[in-house]
Order: sequence, then structure tokens, then C-alpha cells
Amino acid sequence: MGLLAKIDSTIRAASYKDTEGWFADWLRDDSDSRNDAGVTVNERNAMQISTVWKCVNWRAKMFGSLPKKLYERVTVEGRPSQQDAVNHPIYDLIHASPNPTMTAYSYFALISADLHLWGNNYSYIERYPNSMRIRYLWRIPPDRVRIWYDLEAQNPEDAITYMVRGADGYETPYFRDEILHVSGLGYDGICGYSPIRLQMLALGWNKAAVKYGANFFKNSSRPSFLAFAKGVVKKEAKADIIKNLTMAGRKAGEGLLIEGDMDIKQLTMPQDEAQFIETMQYQEEDIAGIMEVKPHEIGIMRHMTNNNVEQETISSVTRCLAPFAVNVEQWFNLQLLSDTRSSGLGGGTERDRYFMECELKGLLRGDTAAQTAHIEKMIDRGVYSQNDACDYLGIQGFSGGDRHYINSAYIPLDKIDEFLTKRNTTAGSTSTNNNPPSGDQQPPDQRNKILTPIFRDAVGRVIARKKDREKATVSIFRNLMAAVGHKGEEFLTEYLNAMGQRSLDWSDIDATAAAELARAIHAFTEAQ
Repeated sequence: MGLLAKIDSTIRAASYKDTEGWFADWLRDDSDSRNDAGVTVNERNAMQISTVWKCVNWRAKMFGSLPKKLYERVTVEGRPSQQDAVNHPIYDLIHASPNPTMTAYSYFALISADLHLWGNNYSYIERYPNSMRIRYLWRIPPDRVRIWYDLEAQNPEDAITYMVRGADGYETPYFRDEILHVSGLGYDGICGYSPIRLQMLALGWNKAAVKYGANFFKNSSRPSFLAFAKGVVKKEAKADIIKNLTMAGRKAGEGLLIEGDMDIKQLTMPQDEAQFIETMQYQEEDIAGIMEVKPHEIGIMRHMTNNNVEQETISSVTRCLAPFAVNVEQWFNLQLLSDTRSSGLGGGTERDRYFMECELKGLLRGDTAAQTAHIEKMIDRGVYSQNDACDYLGIQGFSGGDRHYINSAYIPLDKIDEFLTKRNTTAGSTSTNNNPPSGDQQPPDQRNKILTPIFRDAVGRVIARKKDREKATVSIFRNLMAAVGHKGEEFLTEYLNAMGQRSLDWSDIDATAAAELARAIHAFTEAQ
């Protein structure tokens, strides 16, 4: 808790000797942050730009809401797996609360905001005095930290010192194992760039345009009319005429009496001056690009359609949040997990056994129906085992879940007779003439059991077609009907054409498959 005495983040009155950062910048006009647009832009006032606020706020909320967990690498049934390391002291710090005054959401939301405004985030690592295990993480405002790098240091661990300015104005040095430093893009790999400083000109342009627009609509940028008097207007009457004309302009529909010979010319808005609205729209998208935020996430829907919202949302996760989450994960793993080998249970180092991860899986999934269909198909085709499906969903696997299965119905249709023959031989059934029985010679129960999943798959493929159902039905079922029975090509063609007509009304896969199978068996084998 020693650092808390030196870092006071509460609001307090500024004095001449001990000023708050914003007050000092105001006194000196912060000339370093003034740009060609004539306005001041820095990390503190950039949030006054509405698009910057929306981008930083969106990223902070999204990253803060992601579950953060510490996992332990384990082996289950001979295969690598992972489980929640709930007994590790860091688990609660990153999952629930880093210190008694903050939640994990607010802490990680500030990490996101600091990185997108300042390019760096700092936290003081408070440890237990005896065990030196991590107890709390306390955020430090980025503007109170200065990094000192000693190029002549023999030990790389001692080369970096963090100079932290306290409330008394004095700096206190802290070593690398005392400060958790998460940095963004930087030229030296140690200190990150400030995105606001780098993009000061673009942001200043936006701020100046907003200021101009406010003044323009306030009528302070240009007069709204001109009054032409043919005679000389007395000095004392000028003020009254201008006042009356101005008041009348604010009361639409009311009449106006003008004494004397005078013409009024209304001034309209020139097209080049009205284009600042398009300028603002361009700047919104430009700032969104700077902050790596998809425009629709901050309410810019000009280029969005109902067809691409879901894909753009997934792209927001994969292109905006995922790289940022990986950066934070790796800094946490590097600085909070020890690389010293342990002689305890499991051996190795903490970095070998544990790792932090931000769970993005929930944001990457589509709707529940699409997700379920994907998993079913992958298991059905032998691509996923049941434990693979558990890993996909982010839940614990189970013993015996590593076997892969394949649906026996998925066989080439031109090999169906051979398959039925082998199944019949394996079951011990024989033909009276010692020849392999054909599909229409199978016992009814056995035949129905084999053909039911095949018909169900075929019906499902037809129903999935949005157009050309009749043509698809003929193509899909032509070879399949050969496994049901034989009554000549003419009969087959007539039956398939009628079946194609019926397919236009198909909706329920199971009911339709059962009905069509029964109809086909009756037509091709039983009705003579």
C-alpha cells in the first residue's frame, strides 16, 4: 500500500506549486499539442471529440466485458487440455477484482482506454511481504509515469526504471518487477506511442470543424441578410433597424414594417460552406479507422445492410478485439507469471504451466442454430470428436470423448447395392439361390433401417434448396431409387417427376423422409 500514499487519484484543488496536469496545460496553453487547425488536442481533451469518445468507449466496454481467466495446462486421457486454475492467486485478480476498489470490468476497461489514448497502461504490483506473491494490482495514471532506460546496465532486468510522480510532485523509482506495464505500438518495444499525439492533426481538424459548425449555425460566422438604404440613415436609427430586422428573422410568419426606402436581400448558404457536413462524415470514418473500430459499432450505418451486419460484427472481433486481447494476454503472462523453475507439484515454471486468456469464443459464434448445425456436421463426418466439440464451446471434456464417429449412411450411391449385400451377409441372412440379395429382397425391417437415414439426408438436401427443387429432387433421388427397387427407366422417370412436384411442399425432414420412403417401397417393390 506504500504507493497509494504517493499516488492520489482523487480530485483535489490545484495550486501554483502542485498543479493537476490539465491545469498546467491550460496555463501554458500546451503549445506542443496545438496543431495547424489552431486548436489544442491532447490525451485529456481528445475525449471531447464525439467520435473519439464513442470509439474509446466501445473498445473499453467490449474488452472490459470479456471473461479473463487463468488456465492450467493439463493432460486428459493422453491428450493436451486445459482447466481453470482457480487456486492460483492471480485467477481472482484478473477474473473478479484486481484490488478492493475496482472490478475486473472497470480495470480492464481502463487498460483499453489508456492504450488507445496514451499508448501505455501501468499498474503497481503489490505483493505479500513474506511470500512475495502478488496481492493486488493498482492502476497508475499514465501521465504520472516516466520511463528511465539505462543503456549501460549490465543486467537487462535493471535497465528499466519507472519514475512515478506522486501527489507531492516528487518522483519515486520502481523496478520492473514492481510495475505491470502494458504497452501499445512503440518504436523501442518498451514505451508505446500515444495515438492521440500521432494523429493530432486529423483530430484537430475534426475539433476545428465542430467549432466552426457550431458558430455557423449560431449565425456568428456570416450575416443572414443585407439591408440597402437609398438614403442616409441617421446614426441613432441604425441600431433600431438592425435590431428589428434581426428579431423578425427569428419569428417566422410575422409581418415586418420598415419605414423609409430600404431593400432587404436574404443571404443563402453557399454550397461550399454547406459541405462541412460531408467533411464531418468523412472525419467520423477516418477517426474510426484510426481507433480500429468498425463504423457500424459507433452508429455509422451509411454503408451497412441487413446482409452484412453479422459478418461485420464478427470482423470487429477478429480484426479489432482479438489482436488487442493477445497483446494484453502476453504482457500479463510475461510480467505476472514467474520463469523460475519450481520443485513443487508438476515442476517447470509458472509460464510453462499457466497462461492467461481473454475468452473471445462467445463473440465469434453466430446464432445458436447455425452453431449447433456446424458441430453436428463436424461430428457426423468424423472431423470433430465430442471432446473437440467441447473445446469449441469452451467447456470441459470428458473421458471417452476422443473417439471419432462416421455416419454409415454416407456411402457412394453407386455402391449402395454392394453395401447392402455386405450388411446382409454380416447379419447372417442368405438368399435361396445363393446369390447376393438385391435391395428389394431385403427383409422389410432391415431395409427400412438402412434406407431411413439415407432418405432423411436426401430430403434434407432438397429442402435446403431455395430454388430448382424439382430438378434437384430428380438428380438426388435417381440413383437412390435403384436401391429401393427396379421397374424400368420409364416408370422411374415418371415417379421422379411426380416426386419433384411434391417436393415443393416439403418442410419437415423426418416426416417427409418417412412418408417418401414408404411411398417408394410400395411403388417399386410391393405394388406389382
